[in-house]
Amino acid sequence: MKLVLFFYLSFFFMNLTFCQVVKNDSTKLYQMNEVIITATRSEKEPFDVGKSISLISQSQIKDSYISNLAEVASSEESIYIVGAGQNYGMNQSIFMRGANSNQTTIMIDGIRIADPSSVNNSVNISELTLSNIDRIEIVRGLNSILYGSSAIGGVINMMSKKKEKPGLNLTLNLNAGSFGKGTSLSSEELFLNYTSDIGFYSNINLYNSNIKGIDATIDTAATASGFNKRDKDGSIHQDIVGKLGFANNVLDICGSFKYTAQKVDLDKRAYVDDDNYKMNSERNLLSYGLSYHIQKNLNLKFEGGYSKILRTAVDDSSIVDGYSTFDHTYVDERYKGKTFTNEIQLHAEFPSIEFLLGGSIYEERMNSKLYYYFNGTFGVYESLDDLDTLKLNTTTNSIFCRANINGNYVYDKLNNISLALGLRYLSHSSFGTKLLYEINPQLKINSL
Repeated sequence: MKLVLFFYLSFFFMNLTFCQVVKNDSTKLYQMNEVIITATRSEKEPFDVGKSISLISQSQIKDSYISNLAEVASSEESIYIVGAGQNYGMNQSIFMRGANSNQTTIMIDGIRIADPSSVNNSVNISELTLSNIDRIEIVRGLNSILYGSSAIGGVINMMSKKKEKPGLNLTLNLNAGSFGKGTSLSSEELFLNYTSDIGFYSNINLYNSNIKGIDATIDTAATASGFNKRDKDGSIHQDIVGKLGFANNVLDICGSFKYTAQKVDLDKRAYVDDDNYKMNSERNLLSYGLSYHIQKNLNLKFEGGYSKILRTAVDDSSIVDGYSTFDHTYVDERYKGKTFTNEIQLHAEFPSIEFLLGGSIYEERMNSKLYYYFNGTFGVYESLDDLDTLKLNTTTNSIFCRANINGNYVYDKLNNISLALGLRYLSHSSFGTKLLYEINPQLKINSL
């Protein structure tokens, strides 16, 4: 009988600070207005956004015991995750509103996370854990004006933690469990923050998870040619995050670095074991940003990032049957990808009109190397494919603007009607230029 064990320990320590006590009516409910930024690239109440959205707060993430983006997204409507039910660490692709996996933009703090070395440039979302994540914003549907052609299906923006309460803040999370005999799951996360009284803050987040003993194939021991040498697959995932910043009512500036490493045991193919097929992946992400309120209704924002990913898959000659037969094959695959992003935008907001103007530069580079060796009946066969001499890279330059006009600009009683108009002109180094446009009317049936 399988034994299932799960326990969760959470510790939160902070230094004691003296503060003024303000007396409030304890019988009255105070509710803070929730805002979303990703849908319009400015703070908006959800009711004022003419798109289908979801907001996942830090408290929701903590209460759900979910550790990665795939588990969060798969529970939302109009989103399907291929691979979410497979072993930990297996490749996972996201499909939103029927669009392809490379047509949903995944971002961390507004910086797109992609994999230029893959066939369709889509990121394996199993690498994206929720460590150091404060909230997640999901916007469904076409968002190409604000985020480019990769946002046809929608946008998912994972927003990391910033400043906390003044002083030293420490959080430690420990998780452990079992999926059955000979299996185990454990994860540890440490978050350390220091926030000064004037707005300076620094964050360090360490995350580690280990999965052992899970078998992704069927038991072949009962078959005539089968043998009871089960390959217990597992995975290791590690995140190291550091962030420095300053934030007040006028200025918000920050820089962060994230290192992700993942090691996964793979199988030869569906339902067939392979005890020596492993994949390692590493990503380095550097991001920076500055937001400055020039005036109360005028804001200037600059953000950018650099991402480098390396994936290595090695399949050595492994045992394939009960007679210790080897498949006489050795495969070594290496994939590298780099992305550079820089963007500037100016946002102006008036009583009845809101306007956004921006420009961006996005560059991708990739390289792959494949070595194949086979020693068969007719001798040795070797091949090596290396794309380094091709210097594969693309650049996309864009200019975009978007205006949201409220109906009361024309007539006072049309306050529940608004119209969003947008344009994006992009120039791709390989496919030329393209002009995109958006017309998004909104009618509020009821007010909250």
